Amino acid sequence: SQAVAQFNRRNVRRLVIAHAELGALRISGRFRADNLEGFAELLESSFGVTVTRRGDEFLLSRTP
Repeated sequence: SQAVAQFNRRNVRRLVIAHAELGALRISGRFRADNLEGFAELLESSFGVTVTRRGDEFLLSRTP
């Protein structure tokens, strides 16, 4: 949830956490604040998160 908050402070497009347990994921590393697409792809490929793009929102949910 801290990483999402940082991205949301610096972008017009927003990450939205759909399931509370996703906010507890521990992610470390260096990410460019303007590379929202890259961060979303990392969540999908490495953390089993489903990212649904809706306009200016990236909805983060659990992968079934």
